[in-house]
Amino acid sequence: MTSRCRTRSGAAEKGYCVSVLDPLRALLAQDRLDEFVDLSVERFSEIYNGPWREYADLVATIDRNDLARFPEVMVISAAASSWFEPHTALGWARVEHAVDLMKAIDALRAQAAEETDPRRRLRSAGVELGAHRILSRSADAAVAAERWEALVDELPAQALLASAETVHVFGTQVVAAYAQEGRFPDAIRAAVRMHDDVSVWRRMHVRGMVAMSQALFGDIAAARRTLDRMESELQGLDVRSRYGATGWGIAAALVAVEDGDGERAHARLDELDERLPAVDHWAYVLSARGRALQLTHPADEAADILHELIAEHRGRRASEYALDLLRSVSGDLLVASGQTERAKELLQDAPETGPSALAHSRALLRNDALAARRRAAATLAQHEQSPRLTTEALLTITIAASRLGLADEARRMMSRLAGSLTRRGNTSVLRYAPRSDLLALVSQDHPEIAAHVQALPEDHDAGIAEPAALTASELRVLGALLDEPGARAVAERLYLSQNTVKTHLRNAYRKLGATDRASALAIASRHGLLD
Repeated sequence: MTSRCRTRSGAAEKGYCVSVLDPLRALLAQDRLDEFVDLSVERFSEIYNGPWREYADLVATIDRNDLARFPEVMVISAAASSWFEPHTALGWARVEHAVDLMKAIDALRAQAAEETDPRRRLRSAGVELGAHRILSRSADAAVAAERWEALVDELPAQALLASAETVHVFGTQVVAAYAQEGRFPDAIRAAVRMHDDVSVWRRMHVRGMVAMSQALFGDIAAARRTLDRMESELQGLDVRSRYGATGWGIAAALVAVEDGDGERAHARLDELDERLPAVDHWAYVLSARGRALQLTHPADEAADILHELIAEHRGRRASEYALDLLRSVSGDLLVASGQTERAKELLQDAPETGPSALAHSRALLRNDALAARRRAAATLAQHEQSPRLTTEALLTITIAASRLGLADEARRMMSRLAGSLTRRGNTSVLRYAPRSDLLALVSQDHPEIAAHVQALPEDHDAGIAEPAALTASELRVLGALLDEPGARAVAERLYLSQNTVKTHLRNAYRKLGATDRASALAIASRHGLLD
């Protein structure tokens, strides 16, 4: 049997089968099922990363009547094997016996209600949480996580010390449950109790979930620090081969997006492709993929690729927040590619606030600044604790206020936006606004933000920019630039001073969001201004 023991990476790992399976077999042989459950819980991380198939085979030898008395065993076995079992078309529960798991949940609740031993109640609540996660019931898992944390807080100090391994096993699941539900501050908070975990792989799993939560929440600076800490603690061990890889991969990809390195972001996400059918956070993976595609592909191609990826997972379960985020990324790609009406159709039924509500506000911005401002303001009022959503909302409100002639509001919102971008490092949101609008707002008072805008590709806003109206003089000078090499030649041709020509060109460049002659002529031609 020992020769069959493998880790998740497929490599043999000495000691796993001997140290875990042998005592479990001995307990079963002596019909000591309660102790079997205790040991299974305590050593779950080793089972999950080692002989998960052998453990499932071992559980299969237990009489079903005995399993009914110990629903924890079935849940632990399902959890251990769920990594390699892909989702199914019906309900996307990753195990065949979803009905049995639902029965196990009911039994665990009843068991916890009747149990007087606080440690046993903690165990039942933790296993129930695991069952919800296996079934991809993210909202129920988050509620179960709350109940489990409440039980931990009630434990006497001595009992808590005696239950340390159990607390760390299920504490990992609590962090993941909150992250999946989009409750990122709760995930980050819950991770604190895991700081003294002796298992390096559980710590890395938690660190990965924290980094992912920070990145999705919009605190890129914090995500960078967490990823750096992971790398230093691993000391050469490869997190990609372990179950901490999902959070790490998503976080690393989103940080790469902020760095403008789409290829690096794709590389991190490619490492998750093999396990994507069994990953809880699949919608977050696709959202990160969409943001990376925006850097590496024309907007129309990026929108089509993401649409195909979403279709591959159609009907699969995820939290409302994760699906809302994915829809927002898809909508933004449609807007960027000029398919504004299609984006509005996709986003029109979005919740009143949240990621897709903000994407909808950006789709409205082109033709209805007042409606865009109102939509973004609603999200800002409800999500002021979220750096990402706050930054996106402030960006839309700033642009809308400027277009509506509300200069004071635009300046005030721009100051808040600049502060958020500087503190959190989530400057990728600048791609969601037209270049010319941004430069007009930041060029004087916020040179550090202007530098980020200038670094954006010239055509990043091809589908969202509405060039400001050029004056007749500006159009005349710009048209002459088609045939002349520079301002001096244009001035001689039009009988104007060089200073006058330079002023007209500077104003035209700013309105078009261009930085030089070539980009100004390309943008003007694309919008038919030189016909």
